[in-house]
Amino acid sequence: QVFVNSAPDEIRLAPFNQEAIEQLTRSFLGGEGTDPGVVAFVTERCEGNPFVLNEILQSMMDTGALRLDWGRWVMDTVRRGLPRLPSNILDLVLSRITDLGPGTSAILSAAAVVGNRFPVRWLPALCGVDPSQVNAALEEARRVHLVEPETYGDWTFAHDRVREALLSGLASHAKKRLHRKIADILERSPREGTDLYALAEHLYWGDGEYPRTEASNRAAAEAAIREYAFERALVFFERAKEAMRAAGKKPEPAFDRAHAEALAATGRTEEADIC
Repeated sequence: QVFVNSAPDEIRLAPFNQEAIEQLTRSFLGGEGTDPGVVAFVTERCEGNPFVLNEILQSMMDTGALRLDWGRWVMDTVRRGLPRLPSNILDLVLSRITDLGPGTSAILSAAAVVGNRFPVRWLPALCGVDPSQVNAALEEARRVHLVEPETYGDWTFAHDRVREALLSGLASHAKKRLHRKIADILERSPREGTDLYALAEHLYWGDGEYPRTEASNRAAAEAAIREYAFERALVFFERAKEAMRAAGKKPEPAFDRAHAEALAATGRTEEADIC
C-alpha cells in the first residue's frame, strides 16, 4: 500500500564511512572502550547504514556475543554464533518484533496501518485497549529501538522497514478493518480536523464502503486540483471511479469533465479526450 500523502521529498544519503560507524558504535555502547575487532565486524556488515548498525549491535548484546571485559567491549569468542544473525535488514527487524509481547505487537501493527507517524491518542479506540496499555506497549517498543516519540503526542517508527515488517504480519482482512476504523476516527473526531487526503486513503484501502470511498476520493481530487497537484488528483479520480464501478454506477458528466481537466493539465490530452 502506497499512501499518496505520505511520501515526503526524498533525500538520499551516502553510506556512513568507517569513522562515522566507529563514532556511532561507541555512542551506542555508552562511551566504553571498544575492541577494534568489534568495529571492523559491524562496519563490514552494516554497509554504512546506521539503522542496520543499531540492529546488529542490539542483536550482539541480546545474544551475548558482545560483552564488557574489564571496561572494554569485546566479542565473545565462545559465542561467535554471531554469523547466525540475520543478514537482511527486514529479518533483523522481524527478529526484534517476534520478541515483543502479543499485546505490544497488536498495538504496533495497528499503528503501522495509520502510517509511519501515528497519533498515540488514536490507538486505544483503534485497538480496543486502555491508554495505559498503549503507553506500556510504546515503552517496550522504544526500549528495543522500534519506535521513537515525536512532537504533539505523535510517535514514529524508527525506520520504514519496521513498519513494513509489522504490515507484512497482518492479514488482508485485518488491514482493511483497521483502515475503516481509522477513517471513522478521522470523520468523527473534531480534534482531527478534515484531512481529506488521509480520509480518502484509508477508505480506499478499507475496501467495501463504496459510497463513502467514492465521495471521499472525489473530495480529495477536487482539493488536489485547487492546490494544482494534478498528479495527486488523478490518483483520487481513478480511485473514485473504481468505487463507482464496484457499486454499479457510471460517472456523471461533471465528474468526467473534472477528470479530463486534470489529465489535460498533466499533458495526457489523448486520455482527456476519451473522458
